[in-house]
Amino acid sequence: MWRMRCLPSIAILAVACGAAYAAAPFSVDSFDIDVGQDYVTDVAVYENGSRAIVMFNDGPIRLRIIDAEKRGVINTLEGDFDQHILATGGAVVGRQFFVSCYYGLVVIDLESKEITQIHMSKSPPSGYASSGVVVSSKADRIYSISASDLLAVDTETQEVVAQVPVAGAHQYGLAISRDDREIYVTDGNTGMLSRYDAATLSLLGASSFEGAPFEKGRVASVTVAPGGSIYVGYLGLSGRFSFSILSRLGGLTSTKEFEYGAEGLAMTPDGAHLITSTGEIFERESLELLAKVGRLLYGGSIHITRDGRRAFMTGPTPSSVTVVDLTTIPRRVAIAVRPAGVEVHPEPKDEPVIPVAILSAPGFDATGVQPGSVCFGNSQDEERRVCGDARVVRPARDVNGDGSIDLLLTFRESSAGLEGAGPEACLTGKMTTGGRIAGCGAIPTPHFEGGMMSPIVSKPPSE
Repeated sequence: MWRMRCLPSIAILAVACGAAYAAAPFSVDSFDIDVGQDYVTDVAVYENGSRAIVMFNDGPIRLRIIDAEKRGVINTLEGDFDQHILATGGAVVGRQFFVSCYYGLVVIDLESKEITQIHMSKSPPSGYASSGVVVSSKADRIYSISASDLLAVDTETQEVVAQVPVAGAHQYGLAISRDDREIYVTDGNTGMLSRYDAATLSLLGASSFEGAPFEKGRVASVTVAPGGSIYVGYLGLSGRFSFSILSRLGGLTSTKEFEYGAEGLAMTPDGAHLITSTGEIFERESLELLAKVGRLLYGGSIHITRDGRRAFMTGPTPSSVTVVDLTTIPRRVAIAVRPAGVEVHPEPKDEPVIPVAILSAPGFDATGVQPGSVCFGNSQDEERRVCGDARVVRPARDVNGDGSIDLLLTFRESSAGLEGAGPEACLTGKMTTGGRIAGCGAIPTPHFEGGMMSPIVSKPPSE
C-alpha cells in the first residue's frame, strides 16, 4: 500500500494507530421515515424489504407499518396487544409476526390481528434481558431470547421445540450461522459470547469478546460472515463503539475501537461490508471505513434485507427510521493522479489540468465508467469536488502497464478544490451497467528517474 493503514492483527491490538491522514468516507443514498411517535425499539422487515413493522415500547400505538417505496407510514396495527406488548424485537414469516417481548414471545397474525402467546414468563427477567428475533434460512424456525430464556420455535406449528435458560442479565446480541447450525448470544454486561447448537440449544461453549480495554456496557450485537467468522459490536459506558472478531469456535482474533455511538452491527449478505447502526460502512476484509450514511450521531438496531439491497436503522432521531440504499455503496477502485509518462494537451492551453487514470482490474473494466458522472477533487469535502468536468483522453491506453485498458481523464486544476485537502485526491462515478465506484490516490510531488516522472498509484485492498 502507498499509504500507511492500521490493520487488525491476529492478536488483540496493543498499539493504536498514531495520528494519520485518512480520506473522508464516501456517501451512500438514504432517507428518513417519520413514524409518528417516539420510543422506537426495532423494525421487522418483510415483503422483500419493501415494508417493515416498527415497534415501540411506549406510547398509544405499539406497532406501525412503513412502506419504503412510499416513504411513509401506511398502516397502524391496532388490537388488544397494544395494552401489554413491550416489544424488544420481531420478525415476519409469511403472515405471522413473531414478537419478542420483555416478558415472553407472542405471534400476531397480520391479517386477523389475532395474538397467540407462545411463551410467557411468570416474572420479569432478573436483568434487562432482550433481543431481536432471528430466522433460519429456510424460515422453518425462529430464535429469540425472551425473559432470560433462549427459545427455538417451529414457525408452522408455533410451538417451542427447544428452550434453555441463558446466563447473564443483559443478553442483547443474537445471530444464526450461515449454515443454520449454531446460534450466537452476546452479553454486554459480562463481555461473553455463547454458542449454542441450533437444533437442541445445547451450549457448545462460551468465550470472551473483550477488547483491550473492554468497558462493560449495555449493548453487544453480533453478526456472522459467510466463512464463519463472528463479529461482535459493543458500546461501552463511555459511549465508544468497538467490534471484535472471533473465529467460528469463538476464539478472539482482534478488536478495534471507534468514536461512534452505534449499538447495532450487521453484515451484508455477500459478506463484503460491515455496517453500524450509525451508518459507517466498512470493508470487512480490511476493516477500512469506506462510506457513511448521512450524519447519524446515534444508532440503535440495524436490519439488512435478505437480498442485500436495503438496510433499516433505528435511533437517528426518537421518531424516525432511516432506510439506506445499499446498492449505492461504491466499489473501491485504484486511481493514478498525474500518472508518469502521460502527456496531455489542455484546452484552452492556458488552463492547467490534472490527468487522472481510473485503473482496470480483474472483474472491473474502467472504460465502463460514465465520464460525465465522475466527480474529482478534495478528499475531505465532497462538496468541493468538480463534477461533470471530466474530459476523456484519447486514444485509450494501458496507463500502468498491466495489460488492461484504463480510463484516462483530465480535470481543470482550478475547480478540483485540492488546496488544503491533504496528500490525496478522490473521485466517485457511476458505471454504464449500474453501480458506483470510488477511489483515492496520492497527489505526487514531481520527482524524476531517468528523465521521466515516476508513477504514484493507489491500490485497492486485496481481495
